[in-house]
Amino acid sequence: MIQKQNFATDKGAIRHLEALIESGKIGEYPLLGEGLSGKVYDYDGFAVKVYKENYSENDDYKTLSGLNGHPAFPAFHYIDQRKRWMV
Repeated sequence: MIQKQNFATDKGAIRHLEALIESGKIGEYPLLGEGLSGKVYDYDGFAVKVYKENYSENDDYKTLSGLNGHPAFPAFHYIDQRKRWMV
């Protein structure tokens, strides 16, 4: 299991997760929820949001990063450079 505080610096975990998303194999992981902007999967205890293709509202990471540490919101760990998915 990946240590939650280290996900953003774990390049191997990021590459692996990116490969799962690119190949569509992320869909083999438990689905936590789905909304207008995308789907959220459980990946090794992390909630991974995969945005729908060409969806323009992909900036919820800004809100989550501002709320890091608040007990009512999930912790923000990582957003890929092209803003297609976040942890």
